[in-house]
Amino acid sequence: MRTIAYRYAARARLVQQVERTTFADTVAGRRVVISSDGGRLRLREPKRGPKTKKGRRRYTGAWREPKVLIVYVVDAEGQRESRFAPFIDATLKGPDAVFALLRTYLQRLEITQADQVLFIADGAPWIWKRVPLLVHALGLTVAQVHELLDFYHAVQRLGQVAALRTDWSAKARTRWRTQQRHLLLQGEVEQVIAAVQALCRGRNSKAIRAQRSYFIKNQSRMAYAKLLGVCPRISVSGSVHPGLTCRFACPDGAGF
Repeated sequence: MRTIAYRYAARARLVQQVERTTFADTVAGRRVVISSDGGRLRLREPKRGPKTKKGRRRYTGAWREPKVLIVYVVDAEGQRESRFAPFIDATLKGPDAVFALLRTYLQRLEITQADQVLFIADGAPWIWKRVPLLVHALGLTVAQVHELLDFYHAVQRLGQVAALRTDWSAKARTRWRTQQRHLLLQGEVEQVIAAVQALCRGRNSKAIRAQRSYFIKNQSRMAYAKLLGVCPRISVSGSVHPGLTCRFACPDGAGF
């Protein structure tokens, strides 16, 4: 079964690279959401040395980080369009490889015909430093493209800030995080940054300043209130995360 999976993945990827087919569905005049992230994948790799008593080859279960992408379409309310099958793919060859895959998909979808294009991701530098290059390569206009920091990760960072206040009770940490979460959704990013800045004192001040820098760096990508005002039912978190962890898989798949 494993050999079949390996060979099928290799052939599918080869066909994907050789054939310049166009997709039947179109994104013309539609709102497209693009997300990418890193995951966890456990590879079954042969191990050198003698076989087991049953004559089986030994192996190691090494963890790797695949780079995953997803492309889908939402309607005017921000809900996913069921008529458009999302594109999900992944690679173990690194950031450049996953963005090359993404470029191929978007070119075949004729992404320049889309009404709006939204990139959603966490704060990983490997993603955001490649987005402008991808936008330029695709020929998208500034008016078409929007960037959004994954809301789940932003709130997670707020939790990390609260956890650094060891003099607070668990209830106080939860209350502070909830307050800042509401401010983020209301578009009050500057107030959130000020609240984090106010905590930059004491033994963990250096770690809190690092978290403050995260919010300052990604401030322009936290326009949650503006986005929800236009698309009230859109998810402000990426859609890659639920399928990121797998136990054993082939080295490089050809889409899920």
